Amino acid sequence: MSEARMRARIKAVDFAKGTAILMIIIFHCYEAIFGWPGHDLCAFLRGGLINSYPFSLDIIYNIRDLLKLTGLGYQGVSVFVVMAGFLAVWSTRGKEFNPYSYLGRRLHRIYPLYWIALLGVVTFNLLVYGNALASPLDIFMMFFGYYPLLVTSGWVLNPSFWFITLIIQLYIFFPILRRLYAKLNNIGFLLVAGAIAYISSRTLMYIAPLAGQFFGCWLLEFSFGMVMASNFDRINEILSHTVMIIPLALAYAAGFLLTAYPDLWPIARPIYG
Repeated sequence: MSEARMRARIKAVDFAKGTAILMIIIFHCYEAIFGWPGHDLCAFLRGGLINSYPFSLDIIYNIRDLLKLTGLGYQGVSVFVVMAGFLAVWSTRGKEFNPYSYLGRRLHRIYPLYWIALLGVVTFNLLVYGNALASPLDIFMMFFGYYPLLVTSGWVLNPSFWFITLIIQLYIFFPILRRLYAKLNNIGFLLVAGAIAYISSRTLMYIAPLAGQFFGCWLLEFSFGMVMASNFDRINEILSHTVMIIPLALAYAAGFLLTAYPDLWPIARPIYG
């Protein structure tokens, strides 16, 4: 494989990640103004900053109807997790894999900036609210990549940290996933990952309001990315045919419709992601 082709492929992944990030940003802007749009396109939920205005907002809500599709930006999270799994394998292809060296390099890139952001939010909360909005134990555990699952009063410290801790967990467990993948075929690996994701989600959703922060609930997306990177030439050849637009569109629609059933989220998210 030529160096030019390798760079082109990485650019394609960067484009997908950038698009996913933009989707998430647009979605949160929509959520802040109009409230959580829900997974059902036919259901509007009023909320956010709009409710604080006393005057008539008919015109604004008409605009909201036009902007509602931007509420689908939450799907960018699944895309980003798939790309994280892809790059985890892609960056280690054709090399002797040492799990300790891998974790050292990966966490060295993430932890310093993450710790600075964590300390910044703790300081901000103390100055503005007079409270860190998290217990010392929770803050200590978050330094290592664990987001508290058993809280009952909402987000801990700051909601934006949940995704960072999720990615940290996935990277920490990547060496184990890589070894498991080496022992199984593509289908077997995805079946195992899907079973773990389903069991994790079903188990935690009844005892942990923030179960989505646990890496096991997103394992299938990450594993899909790993399989894509390992079979990139074959997948790229299949997807290069224009006729594939139809089954891909149907798969996206099926995944999106399945998100109406929370029990099926671990299966639905990778399909549309």
